Amino acid sequence: MTWNNHLLLIFIFTSIISIYSDELSDLNKKFISTYDHARDYLISITNPLIICNGDNVIIIHRGKRYQEQVIPKLYHDLKSISHMPFKIYLTVMFNLGTLSDDNYTELKQYLQDIRSIRNSIQFPTDIQQTQYDIIDLSIEYLETILKT
Repeated sequence: MTWNNHLLLIFIFTSIISIYSDELSDLNKKFISTYDHARDYLISITNPLIICNGDNVIIIHRGKRYQEQVIPKLYHDLKSISHMPFKIYLTVMFNLGTLSDDNYTELKQYLQDIRSIRNSIQFPTDIQQTQYDIIDLSIEYLETILKT
């Protein structure tokens, strides 16, 4: 196939895509318009309207919108701490014998990451020591794995 024929095929193909894409786009715009009207109508007759979106709850009541985070940041922080030893375990779970070079490098970096945040994180006094214990045991676990 010559270069000119190749360019001609590209031109024809992109023209066809453009034609169909424009037609589909127009159809989709009609859907979006209808969807917007239906959504707006349902919102107008539902009072209060409660929407759960991720960590947030949105309440629309008498035309006013209220939004609050219902899952506190502390939950996500505690979850991140609890995932540390689990991440280590999952990384080594299928390594029978010695670690692959990639896993060794990954765990070595993870150890550095954990050490760098160890003293900078703060939790409420009644749970802080437990979180430090999880971090410290994860560090100890990683050091043991990386020595072997």
